[in-house]
Formats: sequence, C-alpha cells, structure tokens
Amino acid sequence: YRKIDKESATRWEAHIKKRELENQDEFKARRSEFFCLKAQFLGALFRTCIESSFYAVTQEAPDEVDSEFLAKMDEYQQNFKKKKKELIELLEKIKCALESNIPVRKLGLDDEEKKIISSFNLITLKPIIYAMNVEDNDINMGNEYTKKVIDYANKEGSETAVICAKLESELAELDDEEKKMFLDDLGIKESGVETLINKTYDLLGLATFFTVGKDEVRAWTFKKGMKAPECAGIIHSDFEKGFIKAEVMSYSDLVAAGNELKVRELGKARIEGKEYIMQDGDICHFRFNV
Repeated sequence: YRKIDKESATRWEAHIKKRELENQDEFKARRSEFFCLKAQFLGALFRTCIESSFYAVTQEAPDEVDSEFLAKMDEYQQNFKKKKKELIELLEKIKCALESNIPVRKLGLDDEEKKIISSFNLITLKPIIYAMNVEDNDINMGNEYTKKVIDYANKEGSETAVICAKLESELAELDDEEKKMFLDDLGIKESGVETLINKTYDLLGLATFFTVGKDEVRAWTFKKGMKAPECAGIIHSDFEKGFIKAEVMSYSDLVAAGNELKVRELGKARIEGKEYIMQDGDICHFRFNV
C-alpha cells in the first residue's frame, strides 16, 4: 500500500506541475492578446481624433478656431509650394549643367540659391585651388604649363598655388633664420606651402586669432565675420555666455612695436565690446563672468 500511495503521489505532483505550466502559457497568451487589443484600441482612438480635428479645421471650422492660425497655415503652405518650385527649377538647371560637363561653381549661383541647395553638398560647387609642382628654377616666373592652369583657374574663379616640392623638403629641415635667408636668396617672400595655406584660409573664409598665456600661445581658427563673443565661445562656451569685453591688439602692431608694453604705450591696445568683428591676427584677452 505504501508503494501504491507513493506512486500515486508522484503522478499527482506531475499532474499539478503540468497544469501549472499550462496555466502559465494560457496566462501569457491572454496577456499578449490583451496588449494587442489595447494597442489596436489606442491606435483607432488616435486616428479618430486626428481625423476629427482635420475635418473640423478643413470642412466645418467652428467660430472658436483661431483665424490667425488658419491664415498662418495658408501662408506656410504657399511658401512651401513656392520654395518647392524654386528648388525643382534650380535642380533642373544644375542637372542640365552637369550633363553638359559644366561644374556647378561656374553657374554663378547667388547666396540665396546656394542656401537652397546647401543640403545636397554638391562636389562641383565646392571651391578649388590648383596646386602646381614645378622645378626650382620655375618657382618665381612659372612656365608655359603653369600659365595655362592659371588662365583656366581664373575663368572659373578658382585659386592657384605654385609649389616646388624639392625646395619645400629642404626648407623643412632649416630653422627660422636659415629659412628666411634661403627664401631671400631665391627672391621669395614665403614658401609654397605657406602660400597654399593662406589661400586655402581665404577661400574657405577662415581667419586666425591668438590667445597668450604664461605657459603657451594658441591660435584659434574662426569664420570671417564672427563677432568677439562668438570667437570667445570657440575657446569655451562659458566665455561666450558671460562675455563682457575683449582686450585686443593686432599681430602686426605687436611685431612693429616689439613687445606688448610698447603696444600699450603707443595706444594700439584697445577694449572691444560684443559687436566687435574679429580680425585676422588679433591677439585677445577675453573678460567674462558666469
């Protein structure tokens, strides 16, 4: 009897566990079904609200609907259609030019047109510098090939830079004094690499201002036309937020005077406010408070 009772108990326990598993699966299935129904209901409710609101505004707009809002919506739609038309016409113009092997930069687009197509990042719209590697004896006057490249670049409004790679490698091994003497002997004011860098900055509308501390002097690149607070923000966002004034002196004045104290004695150091447009070569000390 004990053996029979033990087997019965084992079978009963297995039966109970089986039922528990079946109940769990059924519960999970019912819960999943419930969430699906809930999502369908909320989706239907959302669609109903949107459709009702759209119908109320477009078909039977009641008196309490803001007429100014409707006027703005109409104006927005008209502006959108106008901009869309302008974009399509401009893209057709560009398409015809590209199919005729004409780069976009030769189309003479104005600032507004460039702004319209700015999101396309067209490669042939980007500015170009033609760098010409020549022999050392052609570094000053160039040759027949450089003249052809310069004429071609001028027609499309691009820049050119003449470089002698051999001379540049030799200049890289010299210190500043030896480099200056070497360039003077060649009758050159600056190396080809320096010319290329300066022209690249000009072409991209970039310039440099300096900050001076006890430990280091740093050069910061900014877009031409930026005001003093914006340039201060390049260093740190707190400089722009709490901008008060900027102590400014130009690099050329510092070189001419010989030192910072002499610049101040000559009255060339100045205090500039928030509307000051930063100039290339400015040496700045920003006053701020956050």
